[in-house]
Amino acid sequence: MAGKLLIGYDVECESAGVAENFLTCAGEIHKRLNAPATLFVVGKVLDKYPQAFRKAQQLGIFDFQQHTYSHVNLKPVKIEGELKKAAGKWRISRELKKANGALKRHLGLSAEGLTTPYTHHLGLSDRPDLLKILRKAGVRFVRSFGRDRNDQTNISLDLQPFWYDNQGFPEILEFPVQAWKGEYFKGYDDYLCANLDYIAEHDLVWSFLQHDSSHHMRGNEIKDPQLHTIERLIRYAKDKGIILELYKDYYRRLLNDLDPNETPKAG
Repeated sequence: MAGKLLIGYDVECESAGVAENFLTCAGEIHKRLNAPATLFVVGKVLDKYPQAFRKAQQLGIFDFQQHTYSHVNLKPVKIEGELKKAAGKWRISRELKKANGALKRHLGLSAEGLTTPYTHHLGLSDRPDLLKILRKAGVRFVRSFGRDRNDQTNISLDLQPFWYDNQGFPEILEFPVQAWKGEYFKGYDDYLCANLDYIAEHDLVWSFLQHDSSHHMRGNEIKDPQLHTIERLIRYAKDKGIILELYKDYYRRLLNDLDPNETPKAG
């Protein structure tokens, strides 16, 4: 038993210095520890700080995918009692296209992966119309299932990646973002290590999510400007023999393992 850790950062903060400092600190840690990770980037932030992203790209340790252009919502979600409405389908399609344009313009890349802002209950399994938009935009894997029926981020680690074959999109893979927290809190390190223990014991995939601002948000019980918590997460995972992998590599490996006539399965 080993388990796999897929680290994905949503880089979305437009405030001066936040995304830039995060990319610098995270880049140094991931490069030093040889730990691959994926940056799901809001296109608007990439347009604002292209040099910081180019420097991160030059490290050769990050993969770059998208998080829409301006952080628009794909499905309604209630957060702290406030209902955040979904954008219209035309707007969503345009957002995906614009985000891809920013990636191409600044980094020479096209995204095949997407984290939907806020994430949702059931992901996109109840919205084949949105999956159709994603497929047209070139999206082949998505992190959209991150909330329970009460819109809380309490998704079990036992919920593993799955294909949207029942919805008619067998080439699109969902990576549920399990057990994610928007802010740091006392005991957060122990919480992360306990999750790593669990995936190692049960040979599971953990789709780990953190934001570029998570480590110093105003409501945090602790601050961590140097990302020591992330370094401890990576070191502990490696000590446990957990494999760190990029989302796109996991996705492609599943596809390559398939028999041409086999229905894709994940988990």
